[in-house]
Amino acid sequence: MILTYYAYIYTYPASTQSIARLKLLIPRVYLMRIVAIGSKVFVTSFQLAGIEGISIDSPFEAISKINTLINNGVGLILISDDVAASIRKELTDIRAKNPIPLIFELPAPGSKKVQINYRNLLKQILGI
Repeated sequence: MILTYYAYIYTYPASTQSIARLKLLIPRVYLMRIVAIGSKVFVTSFQLAGIEGISIDSPFEAISKINTLINNGVGLILISDDVAASIRKELTDIRAKNPIPLIFELPAPGSKKVQINYRNLLKQILGI
């Protein structure tokens, strides 16, 4: 049996103008799936923990899989860094257009530590 882990995303109604409305401020909970995308070894390690996984052969196959997952109830996509390295610009474009799902790069088994300049990444996403 494979257990599926879900991410909980809380949002609040926008209107908070009066105290009476504050009492009715109830968070809405959206149940979203977590999916791992990468090589067979990367995906299998997450499947052992109960997280869904999609094994791919090429980085450009990952882009098509991510595009199909965007509006399918997925809240978090874990992608291996060896796959993400060659499609980083496309991933940045997807992140800029879609706040959900969160696309997070994780080191693949056997990969080396790489420094990421988050300031430049944010500038790319914001278009500065």
